[in-house]
Amino acid sequence: MYGKIFRQMYKGTLASAGPWQALVTFQQLIVLADVDGIVDMTADAIARETTIPLEVINAGLQALEKPDPESRTPDEEGRRIVRLSDDRTWGWRITNYKYYRELKREEDRREYHRQYWHKRKTQQKTQQLNKNSTLSTYAEAEAEEDVKEDQKKDMSGRERPDPVFEVFDHWRKVWNHPKAQLDAKRRKVIAEAIRIGYSPSDLCDAVSGYRASPHHRGENDRQTTYDSIDLLLRDAKHIDAGLGFTRGPVPQTSELTRHNIAVLSQWAPPETQDAPGRPKQIPSGDGEHGGGVREGSLSGAG
Repeated sequence: MYGKIFRQMYKGTLASAGPWQALVTFQQLIVLADVDGIVDMTADAIARETTIPLEVINAGLQALEKPDPESRTPDEEGRRIVRLSDDRTWGWRITNYKYYRELKREEDRREYHRQYWHKRKTQQKTQQLNKNSTLSTYAEAEAEEDVKEDQKKDMSGRERPDPVFEVFDHWRKVWNHPKAQLDAKRRKVIAEAIRIGYSPSDLCDAVSGYRASPHHRGENDRQTTYDSIDLLLRDAKHIDAGLGFTRGPVPQTSELTRHNIAVLSQWAPPETQDAPGRPKQIPSGDGEHGGGVREGSLSGAG
């Protein structure tokens, strides 16, 4: 048998609180376990099989059998392993093995989908399929799978967090749409954004960032608020723009206005200049600005 070691193993109390023998032993048990997470072996047999010193295995097993109130898995009071029988001193079951096995299957499922769509796109290259249509179809398939995943429970019977709903609920609160519903179209948009590499946190920041845009808040010639989540997270360009707004509000004066303000700040009455009686030469706008303040055009300047 073989087992998959998840990176989050190194972020929990097993790694941070130790002892280190427990982490080493737990890794060996994952490899030796059957499909149900059972390791029906003695400590001596585990040591011989893995070539890990027996004293390391014994110390690790003792630590893994202890309750851990800080464990992210509440089953069995946080114990990583439990005895198969109280009548013997060997043989254990990994308490959260099935949970991580399901995570592995989920990753395998996503990898299958990636390979399937890559192969399909290659086969249909000569037919010049529209790329956006292909991505849309993929996103719909992902959205349907995510709907099914929403119904699954974790080992404690609680519903697992849904990253798509997390982003949607953040948008409802930030843009004040408490009665908005997460339909298939909105789910597809968010799921596609996550699929191409944005984390739920990134998407929440982008949604919040658009609050710094006067145009999207309705300060435009149409007096229309552009706050639809379908628009804000439409594609990478829109998401990046939202993230950009988190660095500060966009300027509310035009480039020409800012140019004229800069010119006016340098203007002085003619009597203060080197050539008496000669009006101040105020630079006019160049082609880029479309013309600024010109000579003698200032009110009260001459």
